[in-house]
Amino acid sequence: MKTVNLEKEKMDLKEVINLTRKEPVLLLMPDGGEFFISGLFRFSFTSSQVHSY
Repeated sequence: MKTVNLEKEKMDLKEVINLTRKEPVLLLMPDGGEFFISGLFRFSFTSSQVHSY
């Protein structure tokens, strides 16, 4: 998992998506918020399965 502090390192959405193709990403926001982003590689997931993570 890669951690990106957006207060120190500016990234656009395309860069973040490209990172998630390799590994999950934890985004640390300047306001203290955190987002965990990971690609889904199995199309058999239902929306209820995705929301349970």
